[in-house]
Formats: sequence, structure tokens, C-alpha cells
Amino acid sequence: MKIRSNYVSNSSSSSFVIAYDPTFFGNFIAFLEEYQPGCETAIYNLDHLKEDLPEIIEQVEKARKEGKQIAYFQLDNEYGLIMTLMDMINQSNGGDKMKILYGFLDD
Repeated sequence: MKIRSNYVSNSSSSSFVIAYDPTFFGNFIAFLEEYQPGCETAIYNLDHLKEDLPEIIEQVEKARKEGKQIAYFQLDNEYGLIMTLMDMINQSNGGDKMKILYGFLDD
């Protein structure tokens, strides 16, 4: 088990863009803001998506039309378990509550 008492600059992280059903998952961004899981948790402004990830803009717009919320964030790799858990919950409940538009889950 790793124990960190302060920021570690060489910690690795992964960025994600997800489309999620807020009636199922609640306010995921508020969760990240309140609990800040990991040293390198970051929540990005959605206005930057067109500049940072232009290849997913169509997917983002489609998801918004379907009533999904969009979250653009970064987590320490060791906290990627949060995304794995969300994916498992999603798959157990029909598979239509969340979609990862950018980022990946380790197998």
C-alpha cells in the first residue's frame, strides 16, 4: 500500500472524458471536487474540449442530446479503480448509464 503525505511529482495519471446519466450516478463532478481522490485529481473546463480533444466533440454533443452530463477529469492511475467500479455498475445496470468517450480502463 502506498501512503502519500504530500504531492508526488512523478505520479502517473490518466485523463478521462465520460458521458454519464446524472439521475443514476448523481453529480460526479461534485464528488471529484469534494473528495479529490489522489494527488493528481484535476477537473477540466469543458470549454477546453474543442482544443484538447477535437476528435470526440461529435460524441460529446450526441451524449448531451441524450441527456447525459459530460465530465473531463484526470485521476492518479491508482485511483483508476473509480472508473472500473463505475463501469462495472454501469454494465450491471443495462450498460447505458455511462460511456467513456476518452480514456481507457486497464484490464
